[in-house]
Amino acid sequence: MPGPVDPKAPVPAADNASAGAEHHDTVLLTDRPEGSASPAALSLPPAAAAALSQRYDILGQAGNGAMGHVYKVRDRETGETLALKLLKPEIASDQIMMERFKNELLLARKITHKNVCRVYEFNRVGGVAYTSMEYVEGESLRTVLRRSAGYPLRKGLDLALQICAGLKEAHAQGIVHRDLKPENIMIDAQGNVKIMDFGIARSMEATTQLTGSMTGTPAYMAPEQVSGKPVDFRADLYALGLILYEVFTGTPAFKADNAVTLAFKQVRETPPQPHEVRPDIPVLIEQAIMKCLEKEPFKRFQSVGDLETALRAKPAAPAMSPAAPTRPAYGFQPSQPVQPARAIPAQPGASEGKKFDPFKPQQPAIPGVAPPKAEPEPGAEAERAPEHAPAKDVSASRWPWKLIGAAAAVALVAACGFFYWRRGASPAPQEAVSEPSGEAAPAAANESESAKKLPVGPGPIARTDELAEVWSSKRFVFHNTLTSESVPAMVVHLPHGEYWAFSLREPYGTCELEYVTDLERLASEYAFRADHPMVANPCKHTVYDLTRYGSGATNGGLVRGEIVQGPGIRPPIAIEIGVRGKEIIAERIE
Repeated sequence: MPGPVDPKAPVPAADNASAGAEHHDTVLLTDRPEGSASPAALSLPPAAAAALSQRYDILGQAGNGAMGHVYKVRDRETGETLALKLLKPEIASDQIMMERFKNELLLARKITHKNVCRVYEFNRVGGVAYTSMEYVEGESLRTVLRRSAGYPLRKGLDLALQICAGLKEAHAQGIVHRDLKPENIMIDAQGNVKIMDFGIARSMEATTQLTGSMTGTPAYMAPEQVSGKPVDFRADLYALGLILYEVFTGTPAFKADNAVTLAFKQVRETPPQPHEVRPDIPVLIEQAIMKCLEKEPFKRFQSVGDLETALRAKPAAPAMSPAAPTRPAYGFQPSQPVQPARAIPAQPGASEGKKFDPFKPQQPAIPGVAPPKAEPEPGAEAERAPEHAPAKDVSASRWPWKLIGAAAAVALVAACGFFYWRRGASPAPQEAVSEPSGEAAPAAANESESAKKLPVGPGPIARTDELAEVWSSKRFVFHNTLTSESVPAMVVHLPHGEYWAFSLREPYGTCELEYVTDLERLASEYAFRADHPMVANPCKHTVYDLTRYGSGATNGGLVRGEIVQGPGIRPPIAIEIGVRGKEIIAERIE
């Protein structure tokens, strides 16, 4: 395991590219010691200082990044200490970027969690654009990692669970960080975690897409980000896996001389197993980290809650074996070796076949003196058989009873066989097979229809003549061979002769979607009026339009089912289908 790192020592050449990118893409609140900069020495234009001083007392400069500079201030109106992030003039003058920036900040304000840095407002004063946010008195995780080579196991696990708690709340609000890294994670003096800069990376995409550059930090970018594909919250899980790798091993998962090579490694290479760097890392923690670092998003954890469960899991009790494990399954190695069980010495008389009574005082042996003869216990003579008597053959006395039992069993089987033969030979009454009539017939038909087994994909799931009408649908089950999971699904006949299939399970959730064809019900229950059927999420009251496309497919393209109302991360998960003759065949899930 690497030794301690001096915070003042220069960064190794292999990490220079990633370290530089991290510094320029992140705003840190405590990069400089408090009190090192006075208001007179701040890199703040006089006009901006005059405008801000109308409400704030500027206490010092706290950090800087790609978006601008951060200052520690005191609000005269409330008396609170805040952080003001002043945007650079070239960014503040870009109207498209500023609109996206404001929209992302409005979303970030929804996150109210103890492990997320609060964002308060966006404002313009005297030609200066700035945001006010919670001031965190502490240091970044990057500063901690540079000072010490990795975290102790118990402290690292607590850090990981706090990050998970903050991310889970953000994802529940439909917000993806996109640039999670140690520089964006603050730790106060009590060890409490604060995640910063939600929405910053996405607002910068408006500019980076024009230049063809990447948004994010190469050392913590998911493969789909490097490839320029649409991302969802699973990109945050990949970044968190890289952070946890560094937290528990003290070294980054990937190292390179430049940002391009570092980004290429995220797509093509697999990092060394954590136990190769830190042999005492628990197996379950290592497995959780490596699952986060899967290249394909569908192979990672499908929610932060799943990662939390894996980190909190306790291993099953191992089978007893002479060999001791070299690595703990979870937790920490015992400080003292386990002592083997001591053999209990044989008690007096045990080797002679005599009974030993642990509650009866034993007479010690005295040299030259014969031990007193023990008095026989009542009934002992009757129980004691003569030593010269032959052993009694017990099995010989039991064989008649075994024969009687076997005969009784044969007779019982014969009687049952005769009874069922007579029952099958007797004709059934005519009235028992009469067909249902009137209203009973549809009820019986419905029961038999509901009892039918749903078709299972991959494979044929419907026929074109079953779905001849536009907007007709049919349910089926799709078995995902990669995850060994079966999910409820549906295929719909769309206008223009198209067929589309999708999972009825909420994307990255547990609620089951529904296909609403009753437009009056859609308007009354979901407060959404439409002229064609829609897919809806009854848990979140989200409505998806199957005639429109929305971003979120893991293959880099768009997918049907744009969200037209309510919260949500992405459209329903699509299932690829094909039509061969009259058969509609489900082939694979997105």
